[in-house]
Formats: sequence, C-alpha cells, structure tokens
Amino acid sequence: MEAALLVNVVQKCVYAKSLRKARQLHALLVTTGSNLNPLPFLGNNLLSIYSKCGSLEEARQVFDQMPQRNPVSYNALIAGYSRNPHHAFLSLQLLPAMAIENLRPNGSTFTSLLQACSCLEDEREGAKLHAQVIKLGFFFDVYVQTSLLGMYSSCGDLDSANRVFGEMEQKDDVAWNSVIFENLKHDRIEDSLQLFCTMMRTELPSQSVF
Repeated sequence: MEAALLVNVVQKCVYAKSLRKARQLHALLVTTGSNLNPLPFLGNNLLSIYSKCGSLEEARQVFDQMPQRNPVSYNALIAGYSRNPHHAFLSLQLLPAMAIENLRPNGSTFTSLLQACSCLEDEREGAKLHAQVIKLGFFFDVYVQTSLLGMYSSCGDLDSANRVFGEMEQKDDVAWNSVIFENLKHDRIEDSLQLFCTMMRTELPSQSVF
C-alpha cells in the first residue's frame, strides 16, 4: 500500500477514535510489512488512537515495538496514562526514559505529567516537575500554568496554587474558576470573594463561573 494512502487511513482512524478501527489499522500495517517503519508518523498515530480509546496495554506494545521514538511518541503514551487513575504513575516513569533517549520534553509533556500528579495527589512529584518547567522555560505556557494550578489545588496546597495563579500573565476562565472553587472548598471565603471581584473587573469575554 502506498504511503500516502496509509497516511489517509491513519488520519481517518484518529478522528474516529475507534478501538476496532485502530486494531484493523494495526493489522494492516503489519500485513503490508511496514512494521511502523519507515514512517514514524504511522506508529505515533496508532499509539495515540489506542491511548485515546483507553487501550493502554496495546498502546504500550506499539510504543515498545517502535524502532525509533520521538517526543510525540512519548507524549501520546504519557497523555494516555495520565488520564487513567490506575496508570497515572506510569506516566511519571516515562520522563527519565525520554532523557535516556536524548529527547527533550515540551509543554504538552509537562501538562500531562502534572495532570497525572493531580490524579495521584502527589505534590512531591508535582513540585519536581514545577522546578523542571521553570528550568526548561515552559512556565509561561498557559496550559502548563493551568496544570500547575490544578496540581497544587488537587493536593490541597492553596498557597502554592494562589502563587502560581498570581504569576500567570494570561488567566482564562478555567484558571479563574479553578482557583476560586478551591479556595471556597477549603473555606477561604474572603480570598474567594476577592478573586471573584477581581475576575469580574477583568471583563472576561466568555465568563463561565462554576
């Protein structure tokens, strides 16, 4: 099968998010002899489909069989693990593996890893990630900042959450709602009211409070 046709099939399967189609695609790649190589794009997308469909064992099999991995490969598997409470800890093991392969994490990597820490309520690992985020220059990525905010909030460390929030240059309604809700949840009523009033003064274009 020609590469262009394979790419077209993969793209359709990605949008479909169908486990059955992912398995059919996997079988097609094997029978056509591509073995996920020489097009890493195919392996990455197959991995992404399995992850999004929740079939993490099959995603890991694809990942382990890939002759060459890149940050996209790691991000797909990390994202899949981070969304599953029973597998979130596995995502944290992939960051050192990236370093072994001399691959640099990006904002998407840290967003998913912080989501995993939120899921596990593991502030210790989250704080380590926070340090790496700053070191590698991703702190002002709005998605990373929102994930940091969520991680500290989930772990009950409102002082750190509020500090991250205060350092955010761009605050969307998700960030506002998150910090207001967590302060309310921990009976910090005055802080919540002050944040709410400040949010209202910013005149967000699309406010959706709670």
